[in-house]
Amino acid sequence: MKDKLFWEDAYKLEFEAEIVARADRDKLPGIVLDGTYFYPEGGGQPSDRGTLGGAKVVDVQEDADADQIVHYLDPASAQEDALAVGATVAGIVDGEYRKQNMRAHTGAHLLFGAARKLFSTLEYAGFDIHGGGGSLYLQTDGSISAKQLHRMLEHANTAMVDERAVGTYFVKPEEVANIPGCVWNVMLPEDNVRIVEIEGWDVAVCSGTHFARTIEVGPVSVIGREPHKKGVTRLDYVVGTAAVGEIVASERALGEIVTLLSAPRDEAGQATQKLVNAVAEERKRADKLQKQLAAYRFEELLAEGQTAGDVTLIVGSVPDVAQDALRPLVAKAAQERERAIVAVVGQVDRSFIVAGRSEDFDLDLREPVVAVAKQHGGGGGGAPHLVSAGGMGGQAEAVVDDLREALEKAIG
Repeated sequence: MKDKLFWEDAYKLEFEAEIVARADRDKLPGIVLDGTYFYPEGGGQPSDRGTLGGAKVVDVQEDADADQIVHYLDPASAQEDALAVGATVAGIVDGEYRKQNMRAHTGAHLLFGAARKLFSTLEYAGFDIHGGGGSLYLQTDGSISAKQLHRMLEHANTAMVDERAVGTYFVKPEEVANIPGCVWNVMLPEDNVRIVEIEGWDVAVCSGTHFARTIEVGPVSVIGREPHKKGVTRLDYVVGTAAVGEIVASERALGEIVTLLSAPRDEAGQATQKLVNAVAEERKRADKLQKQLAAYRFEELLAEGQTAGDVTLIVGSVPDVAQDALRPLVAKAAQERERAIVAVVGQVDRSFIVAGRSEDFDLDLREPVVAVAKQHGGGGGGAPHLVSAGGMGGQAEAVVDDLREALEKAIG
């Protein structure tokens, strides 16, 4: 398309052009120019911002069917008498926004070129620009490890400081397959296909705007890595000043870590892993002690049973023991007895109930236990013979009294 002047000079931000058609959309005035430096949304890159004839450009879209680019304007700032077909308008592209998109788009090519060095099987699966960078989708045989990601960043930033030339050229659609290493995931146009190539690094079918040399991109930093779908990983990245901010934040965090661990920077990973292992061992020890404490306090409670009719009713509190530790003890104690109910109230932050009965008589424990839980602002559920409830604001002893009364009433 001859009117895509941004392909000729991505750095040009001010120009004059003639309005050759109107293509309004809803309430937005839309104008078509005989040539434009405004990039239309496409290929993962958002449209440029700026002004035309003093009116704010809110969107730029390519109408492939009509073979034209439409600039949509803010109706509040557009002067209809200045938008007539045949009129000449001055265009000003938002330079900072254009450069940020150029930086993000060229940065994506740097990352993909870096991935080429690490993966024998690699496919380009998509890309989009947002925030201070964008997202690059890579299809590989397996997941991308943290070590591989670090190597990608090393390669990408090395290519950036190498000041590699970024060039473009056009070929016929049937010639694309003959370009070594060229990637694309879009339907090729019927006429000329635009190729973007970073010297000795990456080559792809691409319609976006780019810098002339990689050094203009600035640093590249990956801030997120997430499986997108089978075989595809999404890398969220930032470039330029946004990447500088990420690097500074990472350095600050690393500095705090090495200070806390009293470890050299190059041993921070080993020292952190040692600390993680120690914490894991302490958790295992704490869990073991928690179970021992639960068993000890629970045995004391079992000696305090009383009769209600022909049922042995054991109700009491076991403080400072987690519900998960008490539940198997309650279930086991109830099943080992004849015509018995074992109900325990615990309190870790908020009160909870675990109640079980032997299976040699019929009584649905859910009704009395859940009723007491609701009475104290909580709730619960379970099976007729084993119920759990939690979220209660009342003190454990008050809950015990209400629970004993409710169970005695249920036994009848």
